[in-house]
Amino acid sequence: MARRAGLRLGLALRHGALRVFALMLALQIAAALPAGAQSADGGASGYALQPGDSVQLTMLGLPLEPMVAQIGIDGRVTFPYLGRFTAAGRTLEELQETIGLAATGNVVSIYTPAGERLQLVLDGSGVFLSVSSYRPIYMAGDVARRGAIDFAPGMTVRAALASVGGASEVPELFERAIFQAPGQRARFRTLATEHADAVVTLWGIDARLAGDPAFEAPSPAQVSISPDAFARFVAAERGNVEFALQDFAEREAALVGQIGALNDRIERFGDLLANQEQILDFENEQLAQVQSLIERELSVASRLNEARESVLNASSSVLGAQSALADLTLTRQQLQRELDALSFTREGTLRAQRAEIVPRVMSLATRLEAARQEAELNGVILDDTGAREPSIAYFVTRKLATKEDAVTSPATLDTALLPGDIVDVEVTFPEPYRVPDPEAQP
Repeated sequence: MARRAGLRLGLALRHGALRVFALMLALQIAAALPAGAQSADGGASGYALQPGDSVQLTMLGLPLEPMVAQIGIDGRVTFPYLGRFTAAGRTLEELQETIGLAATGNVVSIYTPAGERLQLVLDGSGVFLSVSSYRPIYMAGDVARRGAIDFAPGMTVRAALASVGGASEVPELFERAIFQAPGQRARFRTLATEHADAVVTLWGIDARLAGDPAFEAPSPAQVSISPDAFARFVAAERGNVEFALQDFAEREAALVGQIGALNDRIERFGDLLANQEQILDFENEQLAQVQSLIERELSVASRLNEARESVLNASSSVLGAQSALADLTLTRQQLQRELDALSFTREGTLRAQRAEIVPRVMSLATRLEAARQEAELNGVILDDTGAREPSIAYFVTRKLATKEDAVTSPATLDTALLPGDIVDVEVTFPEPYRVPDPEAQP
């Protein structure tokens, strides 16, 4: 009996020493843990655990290394000596409390370094949980590298995007469009301006031929410049038409006036010539009478010389009047030819100009369409009112513990992420601006 009592006392002493040894080892392990692992929140206060998260358990009084277990697809986690627990949808605090309650009073058997079997009674207050690793974040969409990335507490969309190399590189088409855009826009605008100018010039020629500055102007839909710019083109050409028509009218009126004045002078010189011819006839009659009287010796010879001189003077006046009348008539004929040629030459010149400008309008329209198609193929925006840079949108898809279906919401670069989030990046590049085709060709 005494021997049995001594054995029990020795075992009790050895048992007590082992408990002290286990307690000291657990305290050393706890002291070596980071601050986050010594508390239940582990930096994830309020975070609902989900399958794929790994949790680390440390228990005072249990002389073992911290135990790490991953939450399975069924939402449960298993720890040796403690059992299997539902973890999905629960916070660390809730899971720690559950494990602590389940562990309280449990007797576990462990072996000491010396190989001796030791039975310990667990105390649930010594349970400490922390997140060892989180579920990954998933990057999708227009990113340089799609797939899963490790989550770290405090991670934002910006940090996640940086970890995969940022958004997708600019597509070759858009990169070429950015490089070629200035030259192609300048070339297109030059052609568009030349085409609009040619269209307006053609209209101006038609308005001159019609003699009407209010002649119907072409539609802005026929050109590829802004309606305001086209209206200025038309207004300027209308002014040119008005000036040209006014100048023609003034020149025509001047010629008509000169011809009218010449007609008046020709009429007066005609009357003058008729008078001079009457005077010549009279002087000739006088000369004949004087000659008759001299033959009959009824007059002196001096009278004959006077009569002859009067006839010469009258003849000279008649010749002067005839010469002046001929000059006036010739001048009137020249002015009349000039007046006739004015309209004929003007119309012929305008028709020649029209025949020259019509092919130019058509050629420019063809070149303009070719430039538009080239710009469209290269992704160049011809309308400079649009944005030149691509737009980037961010969306986060998250499975909430309170809902069965995942929820997708717009996000910003500073949106905080949670484990298991799916970050979708959408890069939108500007579409080519389609220039309206001309409705009609001249």
